[in-house]
Amino acid sequence: MKIVQGNGINYEVRGQHEEEAAFTLEEGLSQVSKRRNAYVDSNLADVIEEVRSGYGVEVRAVLQ
Repeated sequence: MKIVQGNGINYEVRGQHEEEAAFTLEEGLSQVSKRRNAYVDSNLADVIEEVRSGYGVEVRAVLQ
């Protein structure tokens, strides 16, 4: 399990390729946070879905 922090939310990444998926998710969240526009929520959902499907991992928001 890997924890990725982005946009004030912690994301838990679990699966066989979690190391690579966590890195990609962190990079994607960084890019989304740099875009300050009305589409941030949909872009965030797209990044998470791309990581889920591309790496076959589970990604979910967690409270800590």
